[in-house]
Amino acid sequence: MHPLGMVIEIALELYLWLLLGRMAMSWVPLVDPEFRPTGVLLVIFEVTFSLTDPPVHLFERIIPSIRIGTIRLSLGFVALFIVIMVLLRLNATFMMSN
Repeated sequence: MHPLGMVIEIALELYLWLLLGRMAMSWVPLVDPEFRPTGVLLVIFEVTFSLTDPPVHLFERIIPSIRIGTIRLSLGFVALFIVIMVLLRLNATFMMSN
């Protein structure tokens, strides 16, 4: 296995976990509208959203959201998730060939 391929895989997988964490965190206000993170939880929320906001917003500018009644489905998030999954697959294919 190529060391660079392993580093890329770890970075992409960590970012994928951050995206999944962002998804879960975005549901918290829907379940508990009074929720306000404080302390360590505030830091975790801030870091997660700070790292995932730029690419999600980039994809949202390219791909508009879908409104279903009162719900807005962000296709930018879905597109970013798919791109990361494709990059992980391409990286795995590249590592297997070398």
